[in-house]
Amino acid sequence: MLIRLAENSGFCYGVKRAINIAEREAEKRASGLVTIGPIIHNPQVVKRLHDLGVVEVDDVTDGEGKPSIVRSHGLSRKKIKYMNDNNIEVIDATCPYVEKLQMKASLLSNEGYHIIILGDNKHPEVVALTSYIDGDYQVVNSASEVASKYYKKLAVVSQTTQTLEKFRALVSKLLNISYELHIVNTICSATSVRQNGTRKLAKNSDIVIVIGGKMSSNTKMLATISSEYTTTYHIETYKELKNEWFLDVENVGITAGASTPDELIIEVYNKIININGDDETKRFVSEIAVFKEEQNEF
Repeated sequence: MLIRLAENSGFCYGVKRAINIAEREAEKRASGLVTIGPIIHNPQVVKRLHDLGVVEVDDVTDGEGKPSIVRSHGLSRKKIKYMNDNNIEVIDATCPYVEKLQMKASLLSNEGYHIIILGDNKHPEVVALTSYIDGDYQVVNSASEVASKYYKKLAVVSQTTQTLEKFRALVSKLLNISYELHIVNTICSATSVRQNGTRKLAKNSDIVIVIGGKMSSNTKMLATISSEYTTTYHIETYKELKNEWFLDVENVGITAGASTPDELIIEVYNKIININGDDETKRFVSEIAVFKEEQNEF
């Protein structure tokens, strides 16, 4: 059995930064601190931080005045204002790419553009983003959801974890219903690279295991992309793997979302090795073979 890892699997810059901030701040405070919602969409990481004294709460009013970490997805202006007005220390772990998107959408709105956002209207990144828009906006998950009307000034942005294919389809639709269209590709470059790596891996695998939180938008997108080409299973930990998935399988692919730590990738890899009857386990992700497209060129 050949097991290969997709290029650029695992933590992205924004996730690493948020976790580093939480760990550093936890060391400073014996009384602990809170995050408003999960700091990232990975329950195993959230639990580990909880053990360090970083406790997840649902809302800014639930933190009992403790120093509060703004999750990597950002937080609405109203909630930030509440914390400032109530002298709650705000520790901002918003991903810089998400923050850039917020500022861009705010600027376009102030310039009179109707904003079209490609994304999930219930995702915390999008919920936070819309609070920075003072004018009209619409959140759509696909081009087909755009309202059928003509716009004089229209701008389009995207949730950072969307696919470039969906963004292009949306832009194509908007070109036909606008006089002036301002296009800002706010899909994170790390997201695009990770998606491309997963796509290439899936095309050359009998089965792909996608590792990451079940609530993680970018991980679910990887599973969707992979499933277009091969049998795909989305799991959070090695405990979900089933022996029968690997019967008569020669090429196994592994990919992981932006909020998946290396240790979970290692555990999944070693479990698959064990299922295959091998003892050659790995200690580091760097020891796992990475899929390179040229490997399968003839």
